[in-house]
Amino acid sequence: MLAGVGFREKVLRLVLVAIVFLVVSKSIYAKTISFSEVVEQVVSGSYEVALIDLDYKISQSVAWEKAADFLPNLNARFSTEYVKSLRPDADDLFSISNMLMGNQTKYQSSVSLDFSYTLSDYGVRAHALNYAIFDRSQKEIEREKTVKDLSLNILELYKNILVKIEQKRMLSITLKLQKEILGMTKRLRKAKVISAVELTDAAIEMSTTIEQFDTVGYELDQYLQELTYFTKQTYNQRKDVFMGFEVGDDLAFNQQEPEDSYEYKIADFEVKKKEEEFRPLGASVLPKVDTYASYGSYGSDPKKLLKGIHNISKQNFVAGVDVTVPLFEWLKVPLKHQRIKKEIQRLKLERARLVDQLNKNNRSIMDNIELASKNVVLRKTVKGDVYQKANMKW
Repeated sequence: MLAGVGFREKVLRLVLVAIVFLVVSKSIYAKTISFSEVVEQVVSGSYEVALIDLDYKISQSVAWEKAADFLPNLNARFSTEYVKSLRPDADDLFSISNMLMGNQTKYQSSVSLDFSYTLSDYGVRAHALNYAIFDRSQKEIEREKTVKDLSLNILELYKNILVKIEQKRMLSITLKLQKEILGMTKRLRKAKVISAVELTDAAIEMSTTIEQFDTVGYELDQYLQELTYFTKQTYNQRKDVFMGFEVGDDLAFNQQEPEDSYEYKIADFEVKKKEEEFRPLGASVLPKVDTYASYGSYGSDPKKLLKGIHNISKQNFVAGVDVTVPLFEWLKVPLKHQRIKKEIQRLKLERARLVDQLNKNNRSIMDNIELASKNVVLRKTVKGDVYQKANMKW
């Protein structure tokens, strides 16, 4: 008797454990999915976004490099060498520019601190910096545009998923009603109230609905697999709950003036960069003025290297101005001038054409968003009517 009671307690415990496991597993594997979460997952796992992020970081590094060109050059230098004099009678020490030289056969060493700075390049460095800054800003806009394009693509896919879910639910309701109708038709046929043709028609109608239900389920699986490719997440059409579009999702990529669009801003930065490439062309034929200074110490010994280093004591200071004149650059500049000027004209023409395209495309995008929302609302309304006609609670 006691053994039987113990056995029943074990069975009850196993049943309770199984029930708890089913409840918990259902809550674990069932997911509530929103459009905003899907977009975040797509953006975080997108190769396009990762690449444009790297491009932005690269352009940012280039901008810092161009800014560093404004800094002076300051170098510490140490040198040691052996000099074999071909004129033993000459022992003078002299300097050329910032270099110390002598005519004795000896080991000589020097330590110096060298400074140089470009006094005037007529805006060449400034234009190069502006070009790099425009390129960095362009990459930032390109990232925003990439995210927008991904969101629009996912919007269409997410809309199709919602539509198929609604279709499948409506077909499920229709199928339940048709089962009841088929049962009633069978009873009426058994009572010889209706003909066999009417029974056959009811069966065919139900079979057609079953086929439609299976087709919609297959199409929904295809859309979910496509969504998995973008988000790297798995979905179950029987368990997962896909939320409808909400106002807070900001899927409204609001219609903007063409000049405020990402595409126009990118095209405008292309024009600005080309203009920055054009403006310093005239400066390349002008003299470049640099200044330099060097403070150094010198020592030598005719026989020993280390003693020559130890004897470093003689000091000198050199300062000067260096003017560099490109003699043949004026032959190249007019050709570059003509080419870049035509490239600027072409970029401006492309920008104008883009404005015309954006006026058309922006309206089309807004129409697609409105249509997606209306389709969801329409299907919910029709489904509610079906429930109401069937005297079922919605």
